[in-house]
Amino acid sequence: MNTKSKRKVIGLTALVMIVFFSTATLAIEAFAMQEKDNCKIPTTQNEALAMQEKDNCKIPTTENDDLKAELINTKEWATSDLTEIQVIYNTDSIRVMPSETQNIVLKEYLSENNPQYYAGTSIADSILKIEGGSRPDSKNYVSNIELYVPAEFKGTINLYTNLGELRVENLTATKFILKANNGDIRITDSNGDLDCELNIGIITITGGSVTGTVTSKNGEVTFSPDKIAGNIQVTSKLGFIKATLPKDSSFNITATTKMSNIVNQFSDTWTVSQEGFTQTLNGTWGTEPTSTISLNAGMEMIEIKAK
Repeated sequence: MNTKSKRKVIGLTALVMIVFFSTATLAIEAFAMQEKDNCKIPTTQNEALAMQEKDNCKIPTTENDDLKAELINTKEWATSDLTEIQVIYNTDSIRVMPSETQNIVLKEYLSENNPQYYAGTSIADSILKIEGGSRPDSKNYVSNIELYVPAEFKGTINLYTNLGELRVENLTATKFILKANNGDIRITDSNGDLDCELNIGIITITGGSVTGTVTSKNGEVTFSPDKIAGNIQVTSKLGFIKATLPKDSSFNITATTKMSNIVNQFSDTWTVSQEGFTQTLNGTWGTEPTSTISLNAGMEMIEIKAK
């Protein structure tokens, strides 16, 4: 091989090495970002938008960075005769907050405005049904949904999204039904009976007083209420459970993990037994408790602390 050919080979090799190390550096930075800032890498624009608002995560640059969701549709209803609000979307995050009036207000934000994208609505048998419209064929769009409800709603708030985050903040309702396939569920300073089910994602319950059932099939659950007002069952099949419980409440507690450990930092009087790979905790707190907290983890740890 002559000198000129050798130089070409060396130059090509150097170029390949530069590309390799640049790609590796980007990958390392992404995982470092994930480790440092507790940021998962988004796979959709909706997920990126939710992450940016929720966790203050920096989002890798994409062709959609210049897109902005604008208010494209607003609707309003009186609540006097309603017993349930059903909200169904496919690829949108839904945030429910207190209304400034006694009415229900829907606001839809999307980076493109088309009447076909507006939600369809109907009222039958005292149930308000809100169902998301179509979405652009291209993935180059961003959207989010805001629903304003009276702070104390004597009925059921029923939310579903296939891909997106469900958030409920500072509300009291008879019942909350929150179900999602891929996304997070966040309930903050709210009161009522829960029926929460998530396939992939994180469930976070902070403040307020809730009862009912909370289930994550693949993701962690953080449970930190201000008050225990009734029975609550928290299950994570493939994620760990962090429970921070109020010391000024009275309750019975049972916890089971099939393949990991239970870390009890709440009370020295609670007992933990082990049979095979399964650990079980049983305990009582307060005076004459009538409520029971059940924590069930399939593969990961359960951590219990005092609030």
